[in-house]
Amino acid sequence: MAYDPKQFTVTAGRPVVIDLINPDTMEHNLVVAAPGKLADVGIDAAMLGDAGGPNRDFIPDSPNVLHYTQMLQPGETASLQFIAPADPGDYPFVC
Repeated sequence: MAYDPKQFTVTAGRPVVIDLINPDTMEHNLVVAAPGKLADVGIDAAMLGDAGGPNRDFIPDSPNVLHYTQMLQPGETASLQFIAPADPGDYPFVC
C-alpha cells in the first residue's frame, strides 16, 4: 500500500494523530515500527501465516511493533493516536 504522505516529521514527546483511510479494494492496516526494525516486523508478520494471522490483523507480538491500527475494510477509516517517542530516529510505517 502506498501512503500519502510517504514520510512526515513529528516533535519528540508530543501527541501524534495519523488518520488512515483505506481507498483500496482489499484490507489494510498501519504499523509503526522501531527504527531499523521494519524487516524484522515483516518477517514476524509473515511467520503468522495462516496460524491465527487474520485474527490478529497480522500484527506480530513484538517489541519492534510500536503502534498499529486494526485491519480496515475497503472504505473504512481509523485514527492512530500516540505520543511521539523521545528518541529521535526514522520510525518506519507499513501495512
